[in-house]
Amino acid sequence: MRLIWLSGVCGAIVVVLLVLGERTLPLFGGDRDLAARIYKTLFTLLISSIAAGLIPTVFGRVARFGRNRLAETNAPFRLVRRFLPVLEIAGPWLAGAIALSGVVMAAYIWMNA
Repeated sequence: MRLIWLSGVCGAIVVVLLVLGERTLPLFGGDRDLAARIYKTLFTLLISSIAAGLIPTVFGRVARFGRNRLAETNAPFRLVRRFLPVLEIAGPWLAGAIALSGVVMAAYIWMNA
């Protein structure tokens, strides 16, 4: 549940920065290149943290939905029953991979922008 809050806070920061737009340019001494570089890096980090925060929750809820549906129907879907724990395990791992790739991409943008 904390990761959803992280995603919400990062989403709110993205919206605030988009609304502010070029009004923050005086913070960088009028240097548009530096501002663009910082904002590209910041938006990359924020958007990857939004995705990393939502993915474990989505995977967990899909697994819970599948478990509930299987309990209601009493169907012998053995493969589905084996797949549901995989969803719960894969969610945090995929979130970690997205977070790591977001950091790597932000470092690349910072060095080459």
